[in-house]
Amino acid sequence: MLTTLSSAPDTATFFSTSDVNVLSRRERRDVLRFVSAILWADARVTASGCRFFVRLASELGNGPRDAARALDVLASPPPPEDVDPARVTPATARALLRVARPAARAAAAGGASMAAHEHARLLESLLGARASTCGVARCA
Repeated sequence: MLTTLSSAPDTATFFSTSDVNVLSRRERRDVLRFVSAILWADARVTASGCRFFVRLASELGNGPRDAARALDVLASPPPPEDVDPARVTPATARALLRVARPAARAAAAGGASMAAHEHARLLESLLGARASTCGVARCA
């Protein structure tokens, strides 16, 4: 279940356990890369954006070690070839549609400009069709 960040306590979750279990390790990393791109949209990551990312990485990871490795993803903006919406799986697209706007709100809460919101809206428009298309056996 998606929880909106604007009114959510720091302990709120974005996904149910079954939502996370549907995603492969690679798909989880892809979600983090795309969220990192949203958080870097204003050429810097705000403190609230970093907190958001850590919460999301912890939720998607399989333990503290995965969450710590995920911070490497946030260390610098991802290269464009790592965040190509045309290459994501339908399951990844659905996950990204759940967290794109909360990520943009987290970036904006830290004083970032509207660039993160624009990035999230563009991503949503590009991923909308992919999220509903299912070419893999494990899609619901």
